[in-house]
Amino acid sequence: MNFRCGALLLALTMSSCTCAPRPLTVARTTLAKLPDDVRKGSLAIDEDQRDVAFAQQTPDGVRLVHRGVAGPPYSDIAQPRLAPGTDAVFYWAMNQTGGEGVRDIFLIANEQPIPIVPPIARPMKIVFTPSGSRWAVIAGTEPGPDGQPPSTVRAWVDGQFAGEYPDMSQPTFSSDGTHVAVLVDAGGGRIGLLVDGKQERVFDTPARPAVPRIQPHAIGPNMPEQFSISYLVSGELLILTSDRDGWSVYRGERRLASYPGNEWQPSDGPRMDFGGVLAAAPSIAAASLTAASAAPVVAWWARDGGADGRWRVVRDSAPESPTCARPGDAPALSTDGRHLAYACYEKPAGEIGKVSVIHDGHTYGPYDAVWSVAISPDGRHVAFAADGGAEQSAWFYVVDGKRYRLQFDQAFPPRFSPDGRHVAWVAKHLRSDGRPAKYLLFVDGSSVASSDEVVTGPRFADDGALSWVALRGKRLSRIEAKR
Repeated sequence: MNFRCGALLLALTMSSCTCAPRPLTVARTTLAKLPDDVRKGSLAIDEDQRDVAFAQQTPDGVRLVHRGVAGPPYSDIAQPRLAPGTDAVFYWAMNQTGGEGVRDIFLIANEQPIPIVPPIARPMKIVFTPSGSRWAVIAGTEPGPDGQPPSTVRAWVDGQFAGEYPDMSQPTFSSDGTHVAVLVDAGGGRIGLLVDGKQERVFDTPARPAVPRIQPHAIGPNMPEQFSISYLVSGELLILTSDRDGWSVYRGERRLASYPGNEWQPSDGPRMDFGGVLAAAPSIAAASLTAASAAPVVAWWARDGGADGRWRVVRDSAPESPTCARPGDAPALSTDGRHLAYACYEKPAGEIGKVSVIHDGHTYGPYDAVWSVAISPDGRHVAFAADGGAEQSAWFYVVDGKRYRLQFDQAFPPRFSPDGRHVAWVAKHLRSDGRPAKYLLFVDGSSVASSDEVVTGPRFADDGALSWVALRGKRLSRIEAKR
């Protein structure tokens, strides 16, 4: 995101409030004092924002520090992960064991090193159950000399090897943690659905012209770019996969929609353009598939057929209006799936144009840019950051269509409280006096704290308490605001 500078104006109060709220009490709790040799980008914070782990460069190697205790040294370690609801820390580690390019790879799972054979070259993010009691991960293997044998993708579940295929999607756990599912390359262009290691279904190759599977990485996995699988609150699987009809969305056994095209936007370049008949074919935006948290309602971006190539949000197979020139981020759904919000662009990618926000049929804007549309859990409110394109343009926040005038040169996603009555965000404050900018923490538009850097947050707890994790110098603190 390209953040721009502007001028300082006024603060905000949420429009739905009709009485003066109780004042906030703000408390700081130190989580860690970081050493000078902490590895940049290695901080890991748990979901409750009370536990922290990081990598430290020491004379004898890189060590993972968790709760003040340093682990064994390795030649290098990757970004650690803290399992939700537990005190377990997971990370990939590597040791050079011989000549150049000879190395041993370990997956450190709750302090237990799991040797990985054969050597892997591209590990993916570790996936946990909501309780953190189970975990899974996939990784691409090193190809042999001259590509023989070719690279494959291997899976591990709860520390046990769980299979090897030419390619795999990211695995997913059911909400109760009893099942794990994954899509795999079953050979011959077919896709297999595995649940708890058993093949439940095979999707055939397309029987009509369709966007092919892409291979953007020499070492897999590649399937996560176009395929997805997740469990809905109903226990059904939500799947985006190739099948006989092209690219299809399934909710359980029911196919909700099919498209010849699958729009994929690589993180390091322009989108794939297959041209020909597929250039004007109906398509799904692969990364846009999303689901409500408390109902089996799903939504995604789809492109109409024809040369015009207009896009629209689809919810449970029903197209929404109006159409847009290109897809925005994944649509935002209320917890029950009945309310919807999204950014709608008037010009295709690469062209300068305005963007509006659509919330249950109401249009807000247009703006020069929109960043991170959030909807309240009950669906009644919408909030986002926007850029109005002024002479000294800057980011400002909009709540239910009302623009609040305090401007920032860096904006972060807003978050609603569980009851939808409050909204919070973090933003980098504009300064005109040359002093270093501060990151300010806001609740309903009022600044409640500041720090040199914000690491995670804001996060509302179920009881309405709001917290951030912030860095001031080398002190990492959890900041909590309560009424």
